[in-house]
Amino acid sequence: MQSLAAKVSTHRASRTGKPLQPVESHGCTVSASPTPRVSALAPAAALSLPSLTGILSSYDHYDGDARLFAFLRRLAELGIAGTAPPEIEKLRTAPLAYVQSSLDAWLKAQGGDMIDGNIEYYLDISVTQDGQLAGADVQQPLLITVAAEQCGYMVAGPALEALQSQAKGLGVAFYRVLSASLAKWVRVYDYTDARNCEDGMKQMLEMDDERSREQYEIPDVEAAIPAFLRKARLKVARSDLPLLRKHQNGKFGGLIRRLLDIHRLAQRPAACDVREIMSSYYDQSCLPSLLVVFNKNDTIEGCFDDEAQCWPEASSEPCLAIAFDPADAGQTAAALRSLETFLHLNRELCLLTEEFNKMAKALEAR
Repeated sequence: MQSLAAKVSTHRASRTGKPLQPVESHGCTVSASPTPRVSALAPAAALSLPSLTGILSSYDHYDGDARLFAFLRRLAELGIAGTAPPEIEKLRTAPLAYVQSSLDAWLKAQGGDMIDGNIEYYLDISVTQDGQLAGADVQQPLLITVAAEQCGYMVAGPALEALQSQAKGLGVAFYRVLSASLAKWVRVYDYTDARNCEDGMKQMLEMDDERSREQYEIPDVEAAIPAFLRKARLKVARSDLPLLRKHQNGKFGGLIRRLLDIHRLAQRPAACDVREIMSSYYDQSCLPSLLVVFNKNDTIEGCFDDEAQCWPEASSEPCLAIAFDPADAGQTAAALRSLETFLHLNRELCLLTEEFNKMAKALEAR
C-alpha cells in the first residue's frame, strides 16, 4: 500500500558543473593598439569569493502564483501547518515540501494510516486548467482531488446473516443504510453492479451467433446473494434506522454503532464539491473504493475482476474533487472540512470492513 499523501506539483532544477573558483586580477591595463582593451577598473588585488560550502545543489522552483502562499497562510490559521523548528526551516528553503509535510501529518491524524491499510488513495493539490471549472463560483481556485488506486475488500455475508438471525430485517436494514450512506462520498462495487455486468453479458450473447455463445459462461449473480436480500428493496425504509438503534446495545452493537457513525458522517454537506462539473473531462466514473462480496471468490467478485480489466484503459473521475479559493478563509476552511469528512468516513468504513472480515474468517475456520 502506498501511503496516503498530498502531492503538490513542483519543478526541480539542479546546478551542475564545477564550483566557482577565485579569479586573479592584474589591475588596470591600457594597450596602445588601435582597439584599446580595458580590464576591470579595480585596484590590483586577488578577487575573494565566499565559500559555497552548505549551498544546496538543487532547489524547488514554484512556477505558479500567489495561491501557494495564500494556502500556507490558511493552513497556519487552521493549525495545520507545522510549527516545529525543523518544519520552519523547511518553510524557508522549500515551501512546497513544507506544505506536503504539513498535510501528510494532518492526513495521518484524520485516520490516513488506517485507510492506507485497506484502501489505496492518491491525493493531489493542483492549480486548475483554464475552463476546467467553468460554472463553479470560485475565483483563482486550487483543486483537491482524491483517486482510488486500489479498493478495499469486504466479505459481508457472515456478518449480515448473523444480524438477520438476531432480528428479522436487521441484516437488510444494515445493508441498505450502509449502501445509502456511502453513495454520497465513495463508490462501492456490490451485487447491483454485478447484476448490471451479468445483464451486459446476456445482451452481448444475444447478438452473437450460436457457435460463439458456447464460449460464454454467464455468472449466476442471484445465487451469490443471501436469500433475505435478493428481493429486498434497495431504498432505505422508514423503519431501518429505528430498528438499528433498537439493537445498538445488543450482541452486535459494535457493528451497528459504527454503521450509525458512518450514517451521521454521510449527512454532512460536501462543501466545494465539483465532481459533477468535472465529470465531462473523464471517460468513465470513478473507480470503486470498496468491493463488497458475500463470500470469497463468489460470482460478484468474478464480475468485478472481469470489469476491472478494462478500467486502466480509460481516464477515471476522482472519488472526491474540491475547488476553493485559498485567499478566501471561509472557502478554505469549508474545503478542508469536506476532506476531513471524507477521511473520517473512510476510516470508519475501513474499521467496519476489518470487523466484517474477521467474522468471515472465524466462520471459515469453524
